[in-house]
Amino acid sequence: MPIVLKQAYVAANDIDNEKKVQMLISCDPENPNTKTFTRLSQLLQEHFETTPIVIAERHKFWTASQEEGESVSEFMVRLKKLASTCSFGAFLSQALRDRLVSGLHPKMSRTQRHLLSIRELTYSMAHDKCIADEMAGKANIEHMGDSANSDAEVQQVSSRRNVEHNSKRADKCKSCGSMQHGSESCRFRNATCHHCQKKGHIRPICKARLSQLQFKGRSSGKKESKVNSCDSVSDDESVGSCDKHVKNTPRDSAEDVAFGLYRTGTEQLSAESLNRVKPYVVNVQLGKGQINCKMEVDTGASRSTVSKNVYDAELSDYPIQPVGVILRSYSGEKIPVVGKITVPVKYELQEHILDLIVVQGNLPALFGRDWLSRIRVDWRNVFNVKVEATKNEILIPTSETFPAQFNYVLEEHKMLFSTQGSGIKGFKGSLKIKEGVKPVFMKDRSVPYSLVEKVEKEYDRLVESDILYPVSSSNWASPVVHVPKSDGSLRVCGDYKGINERIQDDVYKLPNIQDMFALLSQNGVIPDTFSVIDLASAFNQLFLDEKSFQLLTINTRKGLFRSKRLCFGVKTATSQFQRVMYSILSGINSVMLRVDDILLATSGGVTPHMEVIKQVFGRLAKHNVKLNGLKCQFFQAQLKYMGHILSKEGISPVKSKLDAIRLAPRPTDMSQPRSFLGMVNYYSKFIKNFSSKMHPLYQLLSNKTEWLWSKECEISFLWAKDVLSSEQVLVHYDP
Repeated sequence: MPIVLKQAYVAANDIDNEKKVQMLISCDPENPNTKTFTRLSQLLQEHFETTPIVIAERHKFWTASQEEGESVSEFMVRLKKLASTCSFGAFLSQALRDRLVSGLHPKMSRTQRHLLSIRELTYSMAHDKCIADEMAGKANIEHMGDSANSDAEVQQVSSRRNVEHNSKRADKCKSCGSMQHGSESCRFRNATCHHCQKKGHIRPICKARLSQLQFKGRSSGKKESKVNSCDSVSDDESVGSCDKHVKNTPRDSAEDVAFGLYRTGTEQLSAESLNRVKPYVVNVQLGKGQINCKMEVDTGASRSTVSKNVYDAELSDYPIQPVGVILRSYSGEKIPVVGKITVPVKYELQEHILDLIVVQGNLPALFGRDWLSRIRVDWRNVFNVKVEATKNEILIPTSETFPAQFNYVLEEHKMLFSTQGSGIKGFKGSLKIKEGVKPVFMKDRSVPYSLVEKVEKEYDRLVESDILYPVSSSNWASPVVHVPKSDGSLRVCGDYKGINERIQDDVYKLPNIQDMFALLSQNGVIPDTFSVIDLASAFNQLFLDEKSFQLLTINTRKGLFRSKRLCFGVKTATSQFQRVMYSILSGINSVMLRVDDILLATSGGVTPHMEVIKQVFGRLAKHNVKLNGLKCQFFQAQLKYMGHILSKEGISPVKSKLDAIRLAPRPTDMSQPRSFLGMVNYYSKFIKNFSSKMHPLYQLLSNKTEWLWSKECEISFLWAKDVLSSEQVLVHYDP
């Protein structure tokens, strides 16, 4: 109540002086302590929050234009901020597109005209085109600056007076070095120099930088050394993608390396917008757990790098060490370096222990020149040169961590790693038809025209490899599914549903994971060295008897083909192949077999482990079994196998699997508890009293129970996450 009203009230009611104080106190508002938190929050919100007027906010948005010296990315950030209060809803993308095109600076009029001519223009297309044209303009300025810089370096032998005189010419722009305009109309007159941090010019013509170059040239008397730097524009669709524009820049004596990680504000330039070839990304396994990491091969980067985000998520077991390295982007900006780590690196058949620089942020992973000097990269794929593999290529795995004697063992048994195999000797598979069934003949399926050439080449290869042979007619035929492989080729898989219904079962029990792990610690001895041997095209190595050929006839666009060997998709294939491999390897201690994976686990170090490998190699060579050298791992102290990590300490879950459980959302309907329990059940052996603890969640799966997420369900849900996230998730081999 205003004080004037209070005074009027006192006079009108003839209140004496003794009662004025009590009357005034009674007019005070309520004490804040008497209000609830919700009410106080509501009052504060009503007091401080003003509802924006949509028409006024939209007026600000539609009148916004790109300012002088403002980049496209900065302009877009400003537009998005203005649009946040305009209530555009589903129209947001179109509004941003329209204002971006309409509000471009006059210097980008050519870009604007081009965008206005596109009939189906999207926001993404407009943004990428603007960024690309802006980058092209900057590259042109940088080129002009480099020319000016070269002139300055050549003139180092001249007197300082002449250099200063040339730098003060009236017809030369002081902001960018151009001879076509003055600094008053230069687009870089408000730019900040990446060398001296002053406004008004760019780095190539920075006087402070040129003076330092002249001083170094006079003091050393030697030609200044150069290092390569590159401009890498990140691609959203690939972890390690970037675009390189290599140039020569003077090397700062305090900097060990320069490399590129160029970003344009909050948005990133896409590969398609520059009409360039996408960068070459390789899959590298890092650390003892062999975590897959996509890295871009960058010959312009002196050091290989990984982001702090990747380090925290996957490589935090390796301590960060200090490193005296300064990294700069193409534009001269420093990239914050956290330090370096030393990690095991595996690329295809090569294994090394190398240094890896950790940088701040979520930047692409780079495969730099330091790693290229140690690792042989498949350059044929880099340049897209398709080279046909030789008929009998031998791919022997190599690693610096292998014992010296093991290389002789590999050389002795090198034919195990031949890419051409004539099939397993001494064994044949067989398919038996149920009594009274009739043959089934199914027509072929169409193939996309883009895959026709690859499909036909694969059939030719299979015929040449003595796996298939053509026939003119057959009572049996199955259609084909073509599955793309990681190397770009195709795998021919028969759809044998009709055949599977008509052949007899062949039962041979596969060892489960618990049985295999229990066998690892025979006589109470804990293994400390592990290897896993992977078979090449496992089922296709086993010949069938002639009666079974006709059952595996496939119907293709090239006609009918019959298979001489066991195929993927046949319901008895796994059992038959497991029986054959068990017969080949039976009697060798410390060996566990599951279909096409042979697990070796020994104690006592390298020597006993090598003896077991020799025995296995001998048996496999005797029966002409071929191996996939790319997937074999030897002499590992820690091995990732079937979702588990094996080591001398015991068996633990794979970290990535546990992260999926830890990040699983709280179930909100009947279907979600089943998915969560499916993930957790795989590791139930790691949890004591698992069934009783998870009973409330199992109750939700009962059809008789209505959906109710109770307090008991919440406790079980959080308990499972906590216990699997703890460091105590470890079991011994012999339970």
